[in-house]
Amino acid sequence: MKTVCFRCGEIFSIGEQCEKCGWQICPHCGACLCSLSPREQFVAIAVWLSTTSIFVETPTKETWNKWYNKLKELKQTLEAK
Repeated sequence: MKTVCFRCGEIFSIGEQCEKCGWQICPHCGACLCSLSPREQFVAIAVWLSTTSIFVETPTKETWNKWYNKLKELKQTLEAK
């Protein structure tokens, strides 16, 4: 399965996940969610939630809920600023 890096735009095969954020680590630039600003993280997660069932296998409910909850958390952080 392949994905696109939200930082450098390169296509890569899904593989290594960041131990801290749980996002895929780009083998080209080393980016994961940790390397993005809160606003960029919000967008990356929203896009993933919006398109994942279209382009990849449907994630488990647990995985989808994990990222949806992170999205809500980021929204609260961004609104507090």
